[in-house]
Amino acid sequence: MERHKVLYLKNLLRRSKDPGYLFSCFCHRMGKLEARARCCYAEPIEISGSEFVEMLVLDACFIVELFRRFKLDLWDDDNNVFRTSWIRKKLGRDLLVADNQLPLFVLQEFYAITKMHEDEETNFQDLILGFFSKVLPVQLLKVSKIGPFLEVDPKITHLLGFMYDYYWERVPRFAPPPYEENWNFIISATNLEEAGVKFEKIEGDS
Repeated sequence: MERHKVLYLKNLLRRSKDPGYLFSCFCHRMGKLEARARCCYAEPIEISGSEFVEMLVLDACFIVELFRRFKLDLWDDDNNVFRTSWIRKKLGRDLLVADNQLPLFVLQEFYAITKMHEDEETNFQDLILGFFSKVLPVQLLKVSKIGPFLEVDPKITHLLGFMYDYYWERVPRFAPPPYEENWNFIISATNLEEAGVKFEKIEGDS
């Protein structure tokens, strides 16, 4: 996973004519959030300020770019692995584990400072819902425009809280499943014989 995080950051920096300067800008903006971000963790983060800021940049870049790739269908040989169903679902669950989560305002800020032309018709909430609609075991309601990223309830500090709030407010508690699955199992020959099915041996060359 760390390799993909570094790869996503390098790919993002390549969009600039001066990658080094862009990286320093990312660190500067994330540095302004350091004290507030540290307060969002249950346990103290025992690393230096510069290491903590670089961690914010690397992890925020990975999550925001991952959500973008799902939204815009931007894939290549280096990250096609995330399109695999079971990997995508495992990654989605990992992103909702409380211990793994970056503060939501960090992700919002990183999205804001890296917006592309393709992002003009969307917002960060749309990216979140677009991604998790493909990995959660329940059907999301149609994603609707819910305003600029700054309008997210300030009491919500993580992705898990955002998704919980979204479902609680918008998804009916006892909604029927979106479809019925028909499970067709192959019945063993032994069970078929016990049920009275007779088998005949067919002579042939095969």
